[in-house]
Amino acid sequence: MEDLKLLRWTGITGVIGAILLFTGDMFLFGSWLSGQETLAENWRLMSRFSPLRLMIGGILGPISTIFYGLGCWHFYLALKPGGKQLGFLVFLTYTSGMIIGGAYQAASPVLGFFFHVEQALGQEGFDLLSAATLQYLTLLFTIAQIFGIIGSLLFIFLVLFRSTRYPRWMIFVTPPVILFTRTIFRHFPAPLGGNLLAGYINLGFLLIFGVSLKILWHGGRRITP
Repeated sequence: MEDLKLLRWTGITGVIGAILLFTGDMFLFGSWLSGQETLAENWRLMSRFSPLRLMIGGILGPISTIFYGLGCWHFYLALKPGGKQLGFLVFLTYTSGMIIGGAYQAASPVLGFFFHVEQALGQEGFDLLSAATLQYLTLLFTIAQIFGIIGSLLFIFLVLFRSTRYPRWMIFVTPPVILFTRTIFRHFPAPLGGNLLAGYINLGFLLIFGVSLKILWHGGRRITP
């Protein structure tokens, strides 16, 4: 009974984390443009938004990771019957990726601030600062992706080859699969394309936590000895 309550509450906190970080995405990158227009503007899109809007989007990053981190324990509880150590590694890698992702979100407004003072900085100063910031953000995003990929491979292995609380088809609701939605959203017209492309990662995690919560609400798949 205690495990069931914890399964539910950790799943709910994961959903909250996804909603919060998606909201942050909307403040930082959301627009009523098409997917193609959003890709064309890329980071320069942030020059359209006020510094206050960018700050709100950034601060939601670390706040949401608190909920995301608690939510990742939901995966551990579901995978634990298939192997405590591997299940804990899934929790650890997913949580690490979320923390790095929160840092990425928190640092992103800085690039937007540079766009606001581009003329004051001069072209050389702007190019130097924006390039260095973009390199740093790319590094954070890459590290977060690596943690996510490792966690997802372990997740898929446990669901496919071990006895867990998940049905086998849960492997199709994992971060690597969700990442392919970017290819789809980039072709969406205005006004949906820009918003979906901006928040596709956290929309994906909202789907993952939502599906997982639905499966595990009553305990999930029966564990066979």
